[in-house]
Formats: sequence, C-alpha cells, structure tokens
Amino acid sequence: MSEQQKAQGSVRGRRRVVILGAVVVLAMVVAVLALALGRDDGDDAGAGAAPSASATLDPGPSPSGATEDETDEPEAPAEEATPGPAAVTTDGEATVDQYGRLTQAPSDFSDAPAPAAGVAVKVSQVEKVDGEARLPGEVGGPSLRFTVTIDNDSPAALDLRTVVVNAFYGADRTPAIALLGPGTEQFPPSLGAGGSAQGVVVFNVPPDERDLVRVEVDLGVGSEIVVFEGAVS
Repeated sequence: MSEQQKAQGSVRGRRRVVILGAVVVLAMVVAVLALALGRDDGDDAGAGAAPSASATLDPGPSPSGATEDETDEPEAPAEEATPGPAAVTTDGEATVDQYGRLTQAPSDFSDAPAPAAGVAVKVSQVEKVDGEARLPGEVGGPSLRFTVTIDNDSPAALDLRTVVVNAFYGADRTPAIALLGPGTEQFPPSLGAGGSAQGVVVFNVPPDERDLVRVEVDLGVGSEIVVFEGAVS
C-alpha cells in the first residue's frame, strides 16, 4: 500500500470518529430534553390536581336523618293585636273612645259635672268680647270668653298642667279658633285638696252661630271629659 492510500484511510477513520461522537452528543441532548419535558408535565399534572384536594366534602345527612330545614323549629304564629274598646254610646251622647276615655253627655252651662270623684267643673261666666288676633292664623272679631272653674273636694292634689279646653259651634260642631285675648288666664300648675282654681279662655264664635255652642273640658288621663252645651244669647 502506498503512502497516499494510507493517508486517505487515516482521514476516513478520523471522519468516522467525529461522526460517531456527534451522534453520541445528539443522543445525550435528546435524552436531557425528554427528561426536562417529563418533569414539566408532572408538575403541571400535580398543579391541576390540587383544587380537587381542597373541595368541600358533603357531610351527609344528620344522625337523625333530617335535613337542616326540617330540624328548624317552627315559627310561632303571630299574635293578633288586641283592639282598644270601640266607641259605644253609654247614656245619651256619652261615649267611650278607643283609648277608654269617657266623654260625658252634654250638661247645661249652669251645671257642674264631675270628671272624677270629688272634682267638679263649671263654666262660671260667659262673656261677649271683641277677640284679639295676636298670632299668624288667628282671626279676631266677635268672640266668647269663658271662665272655667275647677273645685277639688278630693283628698289629693290635682295636676292642672294638662287641662285642655276646646269650643265648637253649630250642628256640625265646627271647631272655634282659640285666641290669646282679651283677658285670658291660664290654670295654675296644681290644685290642692279643698281648693278652687279657674282659667279664662277666648274663642272666636260668629254671632249668628251661637244658638248651639259646645265647650269641652279635659283634665287629663284618669278623668272623664266634661261637656257644656247650649245657646249663648
């Protein structure tokens, strides 16, 4: 074999070694990539399975076999509200309202009805005056001034701070407008046993409506409402 042939054989041998080495390196790279991809897939699978591990478990039926709704205690039926006493006619025009307050049948202006035991109320004087309009909404003019007297023959003092006097006129009982003058006077705050007190009130009552005048006096809770009714000439 000549020197040239030996040289060519040597070159071909080195080429085989290089190619074989490249193949080995490529195989190693492929193996590494496959391993890496396998790990990523495992991680993804594990992450996807995590939510199922935290799902809420159904506790199942209660030991008694009843559901939650069935174990709730039944609601008690709502109690019906008890209405107050209905208005009833007791004698003439005497009535009891829904709060149990009695409004007595009308008395003459000369009478002295009793709103409570030992207590008497009377209209001791009725005067024709020229009413004074002092506040917005008031209407002055021909009016009536009533002096109301309260006698206390009971053993206890009376609280007069809650006394209310109202007036009406005509068959339709039109409310009369209260005025501050002339000559009005408030009741004292209290009235002792055996004492007497008076208050003076003024109401605008047209002269042609005085054939039927009604005055109501209310001493407050615990007493009856007394009524005076008649013509004022």
